[in-house]
Amino acid sequence: MNQYTFSVVIPAHNEEKYIGKCLRSIKSASKYVSGGVEMIVVANRCTDRTAVIAKHYGARVLTNAFLQYEIQESELQKAESSSQ
Repeated sequence: MNQYTFSVVIPAHNEEKYIGKCLRSIKSASKYVSGGVEMIVVANRCTDRTAVIAKHYGARVLTNAFLQYEIQESELQKAESSSQ
């Protein structure tokens, strides 16, 4: 497990035109931080190349499809328990 001094979380929706520049800026600034900086991009229903570009720059990419799955599972469990 990597240890970082801090994390930068970037919410993104179809940001392929801008995400590269944003992540390059973070990487450049992180040179002055001992311990490193974790970059996390939350790709919110992107239909473009935002996630691919973010991964190219070394960011950890989370998609809301995974988050939606967790919510749906939770709702399903609630429904099942209330019907018993």
